[in-house]
Amino acid sequence: MAALIFPVLYLLYIVLRGHSVDWYPYPFLNPATVGGYGIVALYSLEIALTLFAAGASVLFLGNHLFRSRLDV
Repeated sequence: MAALIFPVLYLLYIVLRGHSVDWYPYPFLNPATVGGYGIVALYSLEIALTLFAAGASVLFLGNHLFRSRLDV
């Protein structure tokens, strides 16, 4: 969970700065093109959950494979 602190802060920075200068580095973070800040929040949540699931899968597989090597 601590690894998600920087991406969340970066996301907040992008949205706040984008609102003030009317420029977003990624099209899916531009509320004017995707349908509002609610959709931007959903996209961000989907990306965060995907990254979290991928990381959890890698940890699970790594631990499982390590344990199975010890049983040999």
